[in-house]
Amino acid sequence: MKAISFSFCARLLLLIFFAAQSSAQSLSPSQEQTQQQRDDQEILPNGISRSALNAGPEYVKSIRAAATSFASRDFEAALRHLTDADKIKPGLPDADDVRAAVYAEQHRFDLARELLGKVLKSHPDYFWPKFNLAEILLMEKKPAEARAAFKKLPKLSGEVGEVIEFKIMLTYLLEGNDANAKEVLDHIKFPGDSAAYYFAHAAWDFAHNDPGKARGWMNSGLRIFGMTRCYSLYDTLVDMGWVEPRGAAK
Repeated sequence: MKAISFSFCARLLLLIFFAAQSSAQSLSPSQEQTQQQRDDQEILPNGISRSALNAGPEYVKSIRAAATSFASRDFEAALRHLTDADKIKPGLPDADDVRAAVYAEQHRFDLARELLGKVLKSHPDYFWPKFNLAEILLMEKKPAEARAAFKKLPKLSGEVGEVIEFKIMLTYLLEGNDANAKEVLDHIKFPGDSAAYYFAHAAWDFAHNDPGKARGWMNSGLRIFGMTRCYSLYDTLVDMGWVEPRGAAK
């Protein structure tokens, strides 16, 4: 039986980290303490905390390097870059969230959960650890629990919202609940901001024993959006055992 790799939200986060600006706003010493409390809770539209930007360009550079290593599945290098980030500014959610992603890829799920819980304890409004905890449940093939966790997330539009719908649809497919899966499938936006529409149709066809049609949908999504923007979607199909891991993909 072919070994499969596990998906995690950090593959989606790669897009956010690469888009992040590396400049940081300077604060005067008199502002630093009270501003830090606000910054630790504020997550910018590009997906990272303001504290990460305030930590400086070298911190953001280390996070980007970790994300690059993660994308190539060089997890040891990713952890080294995260250690570099911690030396600059320890305890920020951005590094810990990617570190949890590495642990999940290594099947160290208890460590991943522990670290995500730590992030949420200090940053209760941070979106990604909540998403990632839901993702772990999906990876463990616990569809009802995963669906409940995904549905508790804030309602988002755009790329992330479409990916969440895709994940929820998969939970129904895992349960053999075609009616609810089809309802979610029909709701996914087309044309959308992501390849979720294409990959959701691919998942439907894989689940219904039509791999040829499924790969047609998947390849259309890859052709339009490119693999980098499809990491989270593609790797979820890998998790389901429907396609080969990216490193083996032709």
